[in-house]
Amino acid sequence: MSDTDATGILLGSWRTEIGELAQIKVLRKFETMHELQSERERAYMHRQPFHIENSHIQLNVESYALFPYLPEVKPKALHRFYEFRRYWLKPGGIAPTIAAWEQVIGPAKSYISHLIANLYALDGRLA
Repeated sequence: MSDTDATGILLGSWRTEIGELAQIKVLRKFETMHELQSERERAYMHRQPFHIENSHIQLNVESYALFPYLPEVKPKALHRFYEFRRYWLKPGGIAPTIAAWEQVIGPAKSYISHLIANLYALDGRLA
């Protein structure tokens, strides 16, 4: 389903079939934080964002930033199965995690050939 009022650049969408079942994950890119925040507000204020008509369906919006040394995400079809991982870090743990990944991935550029993105949360909870 499309929502003609939605903004941002669609990078990909997935349906979960393992783990947290029956979810639709949508990845969009926004050029500015203002554009991102405006879209979040639009979605939350809209009576039926993305044409969600069933009151039992939840809309959960999360914001992320790409690890700074990875290439931009480009829409493309790679494989049938994808893996999404989430970790909750202690306060102050994001910077060392990004640095450690850079040390591992830097020399092994072939590793990122199958990697869509490594992202860190801009909102949410701390462990």
